[in-house]
Amino acid sequence: MDNLHSRALMGQSLTAPSVAHDMVAVRKIQEASLNQRLPTSDNQLSTSGGWLGSSSLQQQPTARVVLAPPAYRWKPRGVVGHTAWRADITDRLSTSDLLHTSCARPPNFDDIVSAYPGENATTVFSLFQHALAEYREENTAVFHLVMNTIDLNGPRQESDILYIMRHFHDGVNRDGQGLLKWCDSFADHTATGEQDRLQIALANARLDSSSGVTVDRIELHCSKLLSVWTKVSGNDVAAPASFNARLLSSIPPTSTGPLCSLRSWLADKITDGAPFLSEPDTLIDRLLAHARTLGIPPNAQSSVASIFAVTSANDCGFCDSNICTAGKEIGDCLAFSSKEPSLRGATVGQRDYVVTAR
Repeated sequence: MDNLHSRALMGQSLTAPSVAHDMVAVRKIQEASLNQRLPTSDNQLSTSGGWLGSSSLQQQPTARVVLAPPAYRWKPRGVVGHTAWRADITDRLSTSDLLHTSCARPPNFDDIVSAYPGENATTVFSLFQHALAEYREENTAVFHLVMNTIDLNGPRQESDILYIMRHFHDGVNRDGQGLLKWCDSFADHTATGEQDRLQIALANARLDSSSGVTVDRIELHCSKLLSVWTKVSGNDVAAPASFNARLLSSIPPTSTGPLCSLRSWLADKITDGAPFLSEPDTLIDRLLAHARTLGIPPNAQSSVASIFAVTSANDCGFCDSNICTAGKEIGDCLAFSSKEPSLRGATVGQRDYVVTAR
């Protein structure tokens, strides 16, 4: 039906031989006046002769796709998980040859009339009935596929089930397209109030380094910031300049130590227009790589040794190492002196900080 509908919209002939639909058994529809069979799926094949005038109908075997159970069921009323669920359900619809049915409008009688301008009304109406029946069957298959991937458990389970029954049940038929739109509505961020909330969240986003900065925390911060930014109307990952600026502003300008160096590095790259800034995911990868180069520990556990290596109250006007006593003489600074520093007696964390700073 998918292909019948889409081709009818374009005013093309609907007389190509059929490849069996994965979810719907092949129908052999032979109209006396047309001597043809309706196509049944998106995967139609064409031949030079077509089916018009064919004296026989060949039966194609039906291949059914067995889908693996979903790794988890998404809760529509939950606050997370829609992106992963949408990717999974789209893949399942595509594998089942139902992707077009999940978003296309039902077949229209006028489309069939336009596709067969020379046929009598009885024949055209018969074709329309078959197309509509197949659409309903496929839309019902979409419904069951979606239902198998969602979890309605929660305080509103009963009301949600009743809502689905009222709006998406019609006798033996089901409205899978409607159910899919209902699920997507829970992740709709286009409402004015939601957009205001997202804008405020972006403006207030700050990388918290009060308990020590780590690569893991930087990655989590960047990922959350990107997730919020992409939900704001008008933002597009293909044009991420505003995200880059927002990421820079989210790193406090009063940062010290390696985090200050990381912020300066990002500012320089933005000023220079580095090529990798055109892809947010690549930018995050490069930012994390530079954080490791600066010696920022990967996680909180590995940062314990370095916590006691840095202080802003040391006797040095150039670095934050708690063992540096250079005062105002940069030539004596462990981090910035051109001569090799003496780190005898320094802890592992203190030594790593000085080496990284240099």
